[in-house]
Amino acid sequence: HYPLRRQRQMCIRDSYKIGYNSVPNEETKKEGTEKQTKKSGVSHPEDISVISWNPRIFLYHNFLSKEECEYIISLGGSEISKEKNPLLTTMGTYLIEHQEDSLVLDIERRIAEWTQIPVQNGEILYLRKFEEGDMFPEHIDYFSEPQYIGEQGNRLASVYMCLQEPIRGGEIVFESTNAKIPCKTGDALLYFNLSPGGDVLKESAHAFLKVEEGNMWTLTKWIRQNTAGRGESRQAEHQ
Repeated sequence: HYPLRRQRQMCIRDSYKIGYNSVPNEETKKEGTEKQTKKSGVSHPEDISVISWNPRIFLYHNFLSKEECEYIISLGGSEISKEKNPLLTTMGTYLIEHQEDSLVLDIERRIAEWTQIPVQNGEILYLRKFEEGDMFPEHIDYFSEPQYIGEQGNRLASVYMCLQEPIRGGEIVFESTNAKIPCKTGDALLYFNLSPGGDVLKESAHAFLKVEEGNMWTLTKWIRQNTAGRGESRQAEHQ
């Protein structure tokens, strides 16, 4: 069993009602930011911050405990292999064999509470290891190829979690907003790949800078517009 941690209620429905269903003006941006930090349903509101409204990017500090991060790495770390994408030197794996693990289920539940998007819309969690010298060039998470979209819909949002921070490097960069966010163990980053109307957001393009020293482990949840298939066959080859 994974180590116990303090329970958190991560429901921030009101702030997403502003940020997700409309394009906020300066007044509503301020209101949404205040609700991110004052919403009574959030047990630790000081851990949540708004990085950007276009694209919509939210950072949750200490989303996972250090013990939980270590557990996930130990759970799937021996199963990673070279990425299918020939442009990548990183290694990774879907946690296919661990979907019923108690911590995996709890992480998925907490993501659903935070994003207000059902668990069923999420793809299988993806574990990735960046070794020294590894990077991930600028890319988008949404699909442009119809065969990857289907009834599941496109990738509406992504939640990227840092399980182990490197000694140096490995930041995620959104060039459209000049945002440069370091990988800090336990932090989670939520960003939307589609607009409220369902259009793809080119502004959501991002990159992982080169890991200059040490290793970095990440865990990613891609969230579809509709109920997602739970088998690897429906996942994209470009992560």
